Parts: sequence; structure tokens; C-alpha cells
Amino acid sequence: EVITFYVNATGDGEVTHEFFVYANQTSKMSNSNRTGIWNVTIKDYTIPTIDYEAVTMDNGTYSQSNIEVNVTATDTHLSTIVNYVYNSTGSLTTSASGSTSPHYTNFTSLADDIYYINSTATDTATNSNSTSTRRITLDTTGPQFSYLSLTPTNDTRQPTPYFEINVSMIESDLEELKYEWNGTNYTYYNDSL
Repeated sequence: EVITFYVNATGDGEVTHEFFVYANQTSKMSNSNRTGIWNVTIKDYTIPTIDYEAVTMDNGTYSQSNIEVNVTATDTHLSTIVNYVYNSTGSLTTSASGSTSPHYTNFTSLADDIYYINSTATDTATNSNSTSTRRITLDTTGPQFSYLSLTPTNDTRQPTPYFEINVSMIESDLEELKYEWNGTNYTYYNDSL
């Protein structure tokens, strides 16, 4: 006689569970047992959660040469967390990985440039999740400017009731340009206007 049965079992993902079958036949002619053992692993389909934490830099411009990234990831079977830094051309500049949460990295000695940061958490079943990407501009070089021709030299008396100022300035990320005349500041340029 053939007996068919089904088992619907649940359990923790990525854990091996033992399934055991026992059958017994007793008759006048023989006594026999049939057994079978199967090891079954339940697939983990749950993706890790990951998010930025305090000290992680927001989108913006910073006058420093380091980028701090701190993330927290949650998963029952967390395997790795990787913090990534890409440069303005999209090339990977550096990364740092760890296996515990939170995962903090201070990327130091970075040149002035535009950088993009994000982080990815992966579990032992290769499910992964990533943070949003943030745009960080590092600019440790102040504006460079010089007075050009037509600008009177310092402490000069002008024979006319006016004078011209000619200034050349180099700055890749100019936010504001002001000048002062007789103790009053005048805004010539403001990138928020």
C-alpha cells in the first residue's frame, strides 16, 4: 500500500532543519524498518534594513578633508556592511566593510572634490539593501583673488570723484561675494538668490 502525506513546516531562515521519516512493517515473515533523513534549509527572503545615523554628513559643502559615515543595519543573519565613497567621475575612491552594526568609518586625507557616499548591508542569504546616496563637496581651498589693472593701489588719492576696481577671482564653489565701501557691506553675488 502507498501512503502519501505532505508536511508544511516553517522555521528560521538560513538554518538547516532535519526532517526524519520512520516506517515500520511487521509481518509473520519479516520485521523491517525504513527510515530517511533529509536536511532542509529554509531560504531567507528578508532584506536587511539600513539607515544613516548621527555624524554621517548630509548633502553639502564642507571645508575639511574627511568624510564620516555611520550606519545601522538590522537583519537576523547580517553578514556585511560596506560604506562606499565615489569621486566626481563616479569611480570608487575607497570603501570600508564590517560585520557588526553600527558600522562607522572616517575616510581621511581626501582631496578637494565632489564625493558620493552610500552604504550596503548584506545578509548570509545574499539579500542586500542600500542607503540613499549623499553628495558631499570637500573644499579646503579658499577663494583666490587678485586686483588687476585699473584698480588704484592702496592709499592712493584719486583725481576723479570715482574709481574702478577690477578683481579676478578663482573659486569653484562660490557662495557669496561682498564688498565693503565706507563701512557698509554690499552683496555682489549670493548663490541663494
